[in-house]
Amino acid sequence: MVRRASTFLVLLVAALTAHAQLYCPTGMAYLGPQGGGRAFCQAPTVQGIGAPSGTCTQNSVYLQQDTAGLYYCRAGSWTSIGTGGGGGMIYPPAGIPNSTGSAWSTSFIAPVGALVGTTDTQSLSNKTLDGVTPTIMSYVDPTSSIQTQLNNKQTALGYSPAHSGANYDITSLNAMTSPLAVAYGGNGSTSPGLVAGTNITLAGSWPNQIISSTAGGGGGGGAANVSVSIPSFAIPAGACYGSSGSSSPATVAMAGLSSTALIVAGYTGSPTAIVGWGTSGGLELKAWPSAPNTASYCVNNPTGSSITGGAITLRLGQLGSTSGGGVADVNLAVPTFTIPANSCYGSSGSTSPASVTISGLTTTMVVTAGNGGNPSSITGWGTVGGLELKIWPSAPNTASYCVNNPTASPITGGAITIILGAQ
Repeated sequence: MVRRASTFLVLLVAALTAHAQLYCPTGMAYLGPQGGGRAFCQAPTVQGIGAPSGTCTQNSVYLQQDTAGLYYCRAGSWTSIGTGGGGGMIYPPAGIPNSTGSAWSTSFIAPVGALVGTTDTQSLSNKTLDGVTPTIMSYVDPTSSIQTQLNNKQTALGYSPAHSGANYDITSLNAMTSPLAVAYGGNGSTSPGLVAGTNITLAGSWPNQIISSTAGGGGGGGAANVSVSIPSFAIPAGACYGSSGSSSPATVAMAGLSSTALIVAGYTGSPTAIVGWGTSGGLELKAWPSAPNTASYCVNNPTGSSITGGAITLRLGQLGSTSGGGVADVNLAVPTFTIPANSCYGSSGSTSPASVTISGLTTTMVVTAGNGGNPSSITGWGTVGGLELKIWPSAPNTASYCVNNPTASPITGGAITIILGAQ
């Protein structure tokens, strides 16, 4: 009886040993005996999101990360063997973990560098905002709104807030890099035109208006030179005619001329062959300002006989005006030589005009002559004489001249220095 009991106990232990359950640690798969061998635990060799598919390598273990399910490869195919149990760590795919609350979902791709929060204060670098460069972003204080910072930056740079309307003031703009287009004149209307202020006159039409001052003569720009065509007509002895048969002065427009300006007359070419103006004559033009922008004139005959002057073009200018450009005065030394009656000599024995350089002279300027000293004792130029200098611009930077003797007798003029100017 004792022997049978002992035999039964040995058989029971053997049976329990043969069928004992092997418990594996969390995350490992239990693999039963294979080929008569013992059962064993196998850690996952492959892992991923979702169930495995395709063929596999014998005895491989697949961990499905989103469900913690385990699969065992048997005969080239995956077979589910349950879950890996609790208590152990199941790692999600690489990146920032994304949990659904019951399983792992596809991880987020982590950015390069530290993560950016939405409410905490951080110093960022190499970031852009809707295409704004990091350099521009560095100008903005992150503790305030962008618009507030831009307004502060505008004030710091000296710009005033935007204005609109007819009275827009641009005097506060101190960094303009391009010209402002003038769409309308100073009257702020759709019909452009400058508006004259006190002591200011305007001539011409927009945009070619000429601005001049009526507060005083000379300087300040002044009138531009104009040409006057004098036709041929008879002037009685001791008379000054504005036109044929009329002692009333003629007028000519001179934009920018003030009522106190001094008008000078000059030749546009050699006058020597023109009756009354050259070697056989004695006519002279008298011109004066009669109103703003207007000059009056008449042809004067100071002789004792009537003269029918030839047609001539003279040029009028305002003395001291800079509108024509203006040049520096030059001295002209005229030596002593004899000028026959009714002749105009450029030099001794020659009727060819002489020339003098006047830097800056143009062919549209008026050349004027003045004495460099008291000429009263110089023969031909003072109390005894009748000589006169005829001068005109003949080329850029050059004036031509001759000494004219309109009398009926030869005159040997004394040496004299004459000052030439042009405007």
